[in-house]
Amino acid sequence: FEDIFHLSVERNEMMKLEGFGEKSVRNLLSSIDKSTNTTLDRFIYALSIPLIGRSASKTISKYFNGNFDRFCKECCLNKFDFTVLDDFGEAMNDSINDYINKNVVMIGNLAKEMLFEEPKITSGSNLSGLTFVITGSLSQFANRDEAKERIEAAGGKVSGSVSAKTSYLVNNDVDSTSGKNKKAKELGVPIINEEELIRMLNS
Repeated sequence: FEDIFHLSVERNEMMKLEGFGEKSVRNLLSSIDKSTNTTLDRFIYALSIPLIGRSASKTISKYFNGNFDRFCKECCLNKFDFTVLDDFGEAMNDSINDYINKNVVMIGNLAKEMLFEEPKITSGSNLSGLTFVITGSLSQFANRDEAKERIEAAGGKVSGSVSAKTSYLVNNDVDSTSGKNKKAKELGVPIINEEELIRMLNS
């Protein structure tokens, strides 16, 4: 895969391909060049590891402080127990360790092409230590991803399932009989709507 980042040496040959002109080749090479500036979570997510989605990639990155060298030292050179991370089970742990074991050389070569950004750390995070679960439709945020990004930027965490570790369940239909609402009520987890979440974010 790392050969993608050296396509510029084939610029003239690429322009001879059907559907490729000078402008399209220039735009393609520019996009490839920009993609080398990345973060550890985007890098892990882009590997398309089975069972490891965007949220799991962010959890891994956060644990290693966005540092690829630390991630590589603990995960590529040794078998890391990912079950110590929130919401990671045995299946996810086996999947990522199996992938790393089979593709460790490729991962290392790809990483050499990247410039990893330092993670953004928010000082005085007002949601630090809080874990949220989001369910149902949203109206104040474009989608759940935007809500997750806002929560994480404020120091909080977002999980996919309600547990004893959940601080708040975000659901505009507080009286819903959904499984997550029932679980939250059983565990005594407060159920809040978007407006309450926004007040917490802005406090």
